[in-house]
Amino acid sequence: MTQSKHYHLYEDLGDIFVNIDSYMNKINHMPDANGCLNWLGPWHRQGYGMIGAVRKSDDRRIMVTAHRVAGRIKAGRALATTDTVVHTCSNPACQNQDHILIGDLSLRNSIMHANGRASKIRKPREIKKQNRKYKYTDAEIVLLKTDTTTAIAQHFGWTKSQAAKQRWYARSMFKWLDEKETV
Repeated sequence: MTQSKHYHLYEDLGDIFVNIDSYMNKINHMPDANGCLNWLGPWHRQGYGMIGAVRKSDDRRIMVTAHRVAGRIKAGRALATTDTVVHTCSNPACQNQDHILIGDLSLRNSIMHANGRASKIRKPREIKKQNRKYKYTDAEIVLLKTDTTTAIAQHFGWTKSQAAKQRWYARSMFKWLDEKETV
């Protein structure tokens, strides 16, 4: 990192330097009802605090999420891309070290599930034929989905490459028409 008169204010957090005074000044040190110490600085659209940092590898200024800075402070090291910083309080603005855990996706998912924030299991959407004019008849679509590339090319007068593309297209786009359906 280039030595500048201001870099002595920055704390080494593994892979980045962060101005810890600036970080601490952006935290509300009066806990809320849940004991969260909320972020007062700029926010990401998902509710996570954002703070400027300097990347060690190329000395560039970047924006990082404040909860990952809190995770680096708690861990005393750089965080791997596979490391997740989990809020046990489910508050993305929280900077309370007691509410932050460092783990993997399974830990994050188990905490989300325990806090009632896991995604709901959705019923699969009914896939049905749309009310529109299709280029191919149902019989031709079944042929495209089930026959060999050579047979498709001969039937439609295409090259094998064109037939392979249309076969892939039919298999991915016409899911409403079951392959086993006889037309």
